[in-house]
Amino acid sequence: MTDGHPTQPHDEARNHFTLTDTAKLRRSHLRAMLRSRDPRPTTAHTRGDEPMTTRSLTILDAVRRAPRPATPPPTYSQAEQRERRRKHLPVTYDGRFDLTEEIRAIVGPLADRVAADPHPLTFAVQVDDVVVAVAGSVRTLAVLLAEREARRRTTHVPVSHRGAAVRAMVTLADKPADPEITDDDIRSGRWAVILTEHAATYSTDLADYLAHAVPPGQTRGLLSISEQTEGALREIDTAAVNLARRLSYVQNLREQTSDTGTSSTEADRARETLASLGITP
Repeated sequence: MTDGHPTQPHDEARNHFTLTDTAKLRRSHLRAMLRSRDPRPTTAHTRGDEPMTTRSLTILDAVRRAPRPATPPPTYSQAEQRERRRKHLPVTYDGRFDLTEEIRAIVGPLADRVAADPHPLTFAVQVDDVVVAVAGSVRTLAVLLAEREARRRTTHVPVSHRGAAVRAMVTLADKPADPEITDDDIRSGRWAVILTEHAATYSTDLADYLAHAVPPGQTRGLLSISEQTEGALREIDTAAVNLARRLSYVQNLREQTSDTGTSSTEADRARETLASLGITP
């Protein structure tokens, strides 16, 4: 009853709907205010009958998802590359490679050890193996350089005949003569200087070739110039390691002989005789 008058049913229903609508409007306004204060606006999606909310990327998210710059490959010195090569680890040679320095670093210390031994000719066989390995490796690299020059000079030749022209020019190209080492060179250690000078003839041209060659992994299944250079140097590594082991073996054997009281001079003469005959005691 209102003002003494009974309230009609339809008036109560109207008042009820009015209050409900007002509450809804207030809640809707409150949600709008909260959304306006959120720095990360939301977008509503549906997944079946269940609502799903995803937020837009923040600056931090964009930084995290941005592609990271590629890490540059490590740079090794020539001495470090030599050690990696001997351990069969990946190496890549470029224009900084110095063939002259590489041969000097390999054979120089060995020549000093041989010359310092009381009987240097004990190691004549192993020294000769190193000489042969260096000569073969230099010859291989010389052929690579001859092929490069031949391709440069035959660019005007039709493709159908270019391969034959390159092969003919490589055949006629000058090849390095094998270095000659004497017993006196072994005794004095000069054989290392001879081998270093032998390689120096091609050092500059090889560095230029490596500087402009396609790096390993990008040659479509073919061996790169860097890989072919590495293969040639491995031949020298094998012979050099054998000589180093021989030097260590003889030195240890001489020390053991001295401990047992046997005349070192007699033992050394026996080893030198066998070495001159190509026999390892």
